[in-house]
Amino acid sequence: MSRCKRSEELEVHPKRRGKGNRLSNAPAICWPYPANAPFCGPSGPSPEPFTEATKRQALQRAGNRCRCTTPRGGH
Repeated sequence: MSRCKRSEELEVHPKRRGKGNRLSNAPAICWPYPANAPFCGPSGPSPEPFTEATKRQALQRAGNRCRCTTPRGGH
């Protein structure tokens, strides 16, 4: 699959429930995607919210681009 091309309305959303709120669990993804994100794992408790510093680092690490993938390579 291709990587999404969005660079606006990005959120930092947990990659895996139960894996904490560290940078390693903080991908930057586009706003409409989190509700349907297949990588979030089974339902369960969400980690503590990410700190603003972690959010900034996640966005910087992603090059301020969405980390999700879509069948058509964009929304």
